[in-house]
Formats: sequence, C-alpha cells, structure tokens
Amino acid sequence: MRKLRLGICLTAMVVCAAGSLRAQGTAATVCEILKNPQAFNGKIVQVHATVRAGFDEFILLGDDCGQQVNGIWLAYPEGTKGKAGAAVVLEFQAAKNFKGKSDAQARTPVQLTKDKEFKKFDGLLSTPYKGGGTCLGCVKSEVSATLTGRVDAGATEMRRDGAGHVLEVGGFGHLNLYRAQLVLQSVADVTAKEIDYNSKVKDVTAAAIDNSGPGNPVEGMREAEKIFGADSPAAKLIERAAAAYGKPGEENGVNIGFGTNEENAKLYGVSAADSPDGVIYNCLFDPNRLKGKTLSIAAGFDGAIIADLRSGVANVAGENTSALEEKAYNVELLAAVALGAQAFTMPGGTVDWNATWPANERSARMQNAIIAYIADQEVFHN
Repeated sequence: MRKLRLGICLTAMVVCAAGSLRAQGTAATVCEILKNPQAFNGKIVQVHATVRAGFDEFILLGDDCGQQVNGIWLAYPEGTKGKAGAAVVLEFQAAKNFKGKSDAQARTPVQLTKDKEFKKFDGLLSTPYKGGGTCLGCVKSEVSATLTGRVDAGATEMRRDGAGHVLEVGGFGHLNLYRAQLVLQSVADVTAKEIDYNSKVKDVTAAAIDNSGPGNPVEGMREAEKIFGADSPAAKLIERAAAAYGKPGEENGVNIGFGTNEENAKLYGVSAADSPDGVIYNCLFDPNRLKGKTLSIAAGFDGAIIADLRSGVANVAGENTSALEEKAYNVELLAAVALGAQAFTMPGGTVDWNATWPANERSARMQNAIIAYIADQEVFHN
C-alpha cells in the first residue's frame, strides 16, 4: 500500500495541500453513481449514505434508484483489519480456462484514515445484536455517515445463462451483484440508528446455539446430514451443498478463506488456476462471528449457491438472484435446525425458525419467513 513520504510534504507544501483537497472527493449520491458507474470509475468520491452490515451485506444503501440492485458494495483497503463487514461473502472470479468475458482492471491503492470517526463507524457496524436465538451477521445498528473513497465500476457484470452457468464475471461484493464498489478512504459525520428487532423477536426466548463443533465447515455439514438421516430430503440438500466444496485437497475451483471484508486486488484479474466450469468461487467467512456450528451453517448457504450455479439442472433455469438465495437460505436453515438451533433469526429480526412453533405449522412458517426476509431487502428489485 502506498504512503505519502513526509519529506515531500515538507518541501512541497502547496502540492500536498492540493492533493489533500483532491482527496476530499467529488460529492455524489448513491443513485448518481449507480446511474453511470463508469463515469466515477477510479475517482475519489464523497457520499453521504446509510451503511448496512449483515449476513451477506456491507453496502451503501440507495433510495429507490431505479436499479435492479440499489446499493454500492463497501470495502476496506487491504490490511485494514477492521471488524465490520458481511459475515459471509461469495465472490466469483474468472479461472484461467474461463471462456466468457471477465473484468481485469488495475486499481490504484487507497490509504484509510484510521481516526476516531473510523473507529466509531467500524465499532457501531460490528456490535452484534444479542437475542432472537441464533442470528448470523446480526448487528445492533445501521449507520449514516459521509464516506470518502475510490469508486470502482466493473467493465462487465456477473451474468448467467438460462441454465445458471456463468457467462461474464464482473461486479463486486457478494455474488458479484453490485455494479459499483467504494473502497473507503475516510469517514465522517457518523450517527447510528438502532435496528428494531424487538417487535419481531418478542416471542423468541431461546439462547444462541452452542458454537462448539469442528473448525472444518464441511465436517459440520456432514454431521447435520446424519441427524436428518441419509435418505431424507433435507439430508440430500445439505449433502449437495457440502459436495460443492469438493474432497479434501481437491482443486475444484472452490476456495475457503477467513477474514473481514477488505479489498482483494487478486480478484480483479484472471486466476492462475483452472476450474471445472471456468469460474473460481471464493468463499470468505468472518472468523469472529462464524465458528464451529455457525460456520457450518453459513457454509451450507454458499455451498447451495455453488451447487445450483454449476448443476445446469432444469429447476435452475431462469432463476434470478432472489430465487437462488431463497434456496440457499433454506439449506442454511435446515443445517441450523439439525445442529441444534432452537430459534434462528436473520439480520433485521425476521424469525426463520422457532422450536416452539406447532409441528404442523413449521414447514410453512419457515418458508414464509425466508420469503419475507428476501422481500424486506429493499436493495434488490429483481
């Protein structure tokens, strides 16, 4: 990462002062950037927005911008070691043998100002909500702030054909859904608004799941299979998601990593490795929030998506992102139930599972809750 040399500033005060002004960035709104991301590509921009961190989100929310995805992905520069971000991120990258289009661009590094405002911002967005049973990626607050950073626009977006196969690799963040990304340089005017969980989880009294279990997420998924029974439909769904990760030591184009949400410059280019379908699937899990059983539950979500994208089976044809994620949340929830969660809540407070529900209502209530959660994510309009 580049750093300014003190000697230059001491001998060229005027130049440094001008550079500091440029670093403040051009003012823009989320909607203005999303309307034409290429117009802002590589520029330092200042945006006042609401920031949300959740299970698979770390985004600047737009008002209704008339876009399919009304948000900009937020990333910290490499080496930040911040606490906030998505608990789970699945990003696609073109493999060496990829036959479609890919977005390979060089990006100028950004240096983050780690002052009191940044620490406040990072702390608020990483303070967990404790309640509602087991809740992955649930934080207490959303934050409004003025953010300055480098805007990245993809030359291409992630695009699939009717069978779900990936044709183009571009975009940013989880599932490469976002047409633009902001790599944070500084933050100011930080204010928090607590998320209202209480009205939704008022009947949930269960404690969070015991987070013991294997550190290998696939092993935990195998345990969930056994609990349901090998021939049950639930076990087969979990098995399919687990199989997506391949066998130990197998190079199948699926990578598991641990860390918080930082810019990964390696993803901007084509991978040096091949993949069965020409796509590298990079699964990033936050080790501070996902351990043992919760890590296995989250891995079920990513595995289900990878399996669907690679399968080409008829029931994947024509699916949009919401439908793809709905199936993945279902697998995640099944793994949570099998591994002992007495209640399972999504960020924002949607209760997907409660062991106190009447047995004859559980299946319908679980499915309805997943659909309601996806519908509440106003960032999506597809």
